[in-house]
Amino acid sequence: ATAAQDETKHDPSEASSVVETSLYTVVDGQLLDSDTYRGFIVHRNMCARCHGSFGQGMIGANLAESLVNLSREDFESIVANGRNAMPPHSGNTQVMEALDNLYAYYKARADGAIGEVRPRVIE
Repeated sequence: ATAAQDETKHDPSEASSVVETSLYTVVDGQLLDSDTYRGFIVHRNMCARCHGSFGQGMIGANLAESLVNLSREDFESIVANGRNAMPPHSGNTQVMEALDNLYAYYKARADGAIGEVRPRVIE
């Protein structure tokens, strides 16, 4: 995508699809509320090297599939304490302070509200 495309803003007067839950809001499958977008940014910076650019899985689990059945409590426990080859992140303040944001982003992926796209924030 070019810089001009990244700066494109969503025009609310245009017809759009909106998925809004208590966790996240997604417009047109790629525009996220600011909290969920923060989850994407933390994922990209801290989790993508193992879980893929969009949580689709690589050497780490496919989080879009895992969060279909994984409870919030299990998600938090795995992030904090690690699992299999995944190290614990309980001492990583950037990850732990963004647990709500990460969970919202992964649930939006698991629910199919957002696909394997580079999201932008709703403006």
